[in-house]
Amino acid sequence: MRDVRLALQKSTYIDPQGNKVRARHAVRIDQMDLPYGEMPRIEYIDPRTAKVQKMELSMDQSWENLESCVRRHTIEKHSYDLNNPYGAKLREYNYDFTAIAEDARMTGAYKDDLDEDDFNDLD
Repeated sequence: MRDVRLALQKSTYIDPQGNKVRARHAVRIDQMDLPYGEMPRIEYIDPRTAKVQKMELSMDQSWENLESCVRRHTIEKHSYDLNNPYGAKLREYNYDFTAIAEDARMTGAYKDDLDEDDFNDLD
């Protein structure tokens, strides 16, 4: 299952604008009747054919993950600033990602966490 999941996550295509984008997006389908500890169902949708509601759900879930990362980062940075033995304060981070998003729209460039070279054995 891990290999299938990784293969789905790494599949890409070139869109009409020349951007290399993921060919599959995960959508977590929460099922209210699942016994405690069971994993929700995950669907992988193709953005070229996905219905708007499913694609929006995928983008919303991805956005929630980004928010969680920012929250974790700021809490951990704050904790370090308050508790490190050196009395040091780390630099302030700008959590406004508008300029980064605009640059990505203009250039199509981004660093994918799933580097294709890491998964050559899946081909």
